[in-house]
Amino acid sequence: MGISIVLLLIGTATAVTAVMGLIRGSVYCKGGPYSRTTQPMAFWAAIVAYVGWTALMGYFVLFGKFAA
Repeated sequence: MGISIVLLLIGTATAVTAVMGLIRGSVYCKGGPYSRTTQPMAFWAAIVAYVGWTALMGYFVLFGKFAA
């Protein structure tokens, strides 16, 4: 049960990071901050990575070995 809460918090934090990056127009991911206007491919790759990580954490919480 405890690990599910940790995974849920990690997923929530990454989702918030992705949403805030979309709102601000820049996101920080490995390699530096990426702007939507100057580096659109890196920006969207970072957003996809954050959304994918969120989905993975959600899967583990809901359907994974640690589900209650």
